[in-house]
Amino acid sequence: MDICYSNNDSNSFLTTADNIVTWHARLVHIGQDRMNMLVREGQLGQLTKVSLPTCEHCLSGKSTMKQFGKATRASSPLELIHFDICRLMSVRSRHGVTYFITFIDDYTRYGHIFLISHKSEVLECFRRYLNLIENQNNRTVKDLRTDRGDEYLSKMFKQFCNKKRD
Repeated sequence: MDICYSNNDSNSFLTTADNIVTWHARLVHIGQDRMNMLVREGQLGQLTKVSLPTCEHCLSGKSTMKQFGKATRASSPLELIHFDICRLMSVRSRHGVTYFITFIDDYTRYGHIFLISHKSEVLECFRRYLNLIENQNNRTVKDLRTDRGDEYLSKMFKQFCNKKRD
């Protein structure tokens, strides 16, 4: 193996392979062709030819995630309702509202939005939504899907859902 001096410290020795890997990492894992171009231009010091070994970081960065399984959709209206509470993004409403709640029916994809001032109003909005949607459709909501935020896990919210279930 060839030995060359590192540019940083004249007392430490690096093999050419170590130097190539070091430059590869310093240059944010660029490809071999681009590194050879920099070598031809004399930008990488004493290096004369680049032969990159397999880089685990490059391989993991180029790999793709395994796809999620196919979700089963609701087969009828009000079978599954998705809802979430969100904070307005740097926009102040005319009435000083800072949050909004979205309710989306999985089957019809029809959504409702309620503007609220405090998270403590979530239960009351949910009650109003259920009354409205169940009366319009002559059906009851079967399942709810949330992000398990604290506002949905309160004791009063659980009691209300249990009472509706019975």
